[in-house]
Amino acid sequence: TGPEIGEIVEMVSLDSKLSASVLQTVNSPFYGLITKKKTVADAITHLGVKESGNVVTSATLSKNFTSNDKQMQPFMLQLWRHNLGCAIGTQWLCNIVHEELSAQAFLAGLLHDFGKLILLSAIEKAKKDRTLGLPPLTNQLIYETLSKFHADQGFNLLEEMKLPQEYCSVARD
Repeated sequence: TGPEIGEIVEMVSLDSKLSASVLQTVNSPFYGLITKKKTVADAITHLGVKESGNVVTSATLSKNFTSNDKQMQPFMLQLWRHNLGCAIGTQWLCNIVHEELSAQAFLAGLLHDFGKLILLSAIEKAKKDRTLGLPPLTNQLIYETLSKFHADQGFNLLEEMKLPQEYCSVARD
């Protein structure tokens, strides 16, 4: 069995950013609440264990989709929004078709373009390394690189991380 609501409240309450994310999410127009939730406990009770887990997972993963590089930040932001949208959409569809798999569907949606995140991070690192003597990178070249290599890179890395094969296959296919 999974964690109880009280345990989740306790863990989330230890992190101010997670607490803020949970409150922001539950009070968003998506949930259409008439009365806003004011405490983490109320928010998590309203969301439930599964949905609270998704919010915490999203908030935790979103930290990886940032860059101090002015050229790379829009790529990161676009990728985060796309992945989160896919995660929510996949979960929504799975809730209709096969509810037992909705938590896995949500995570698969978040991870499906993991290779793009890895490539963007590598490109950013390469841009900072002046010893490589790289010419300025165009956005077109970055898009082409992501398009061509992200599936294999995502698959290989998720497999290396020993994630379940279903997630690796989603990243590849």
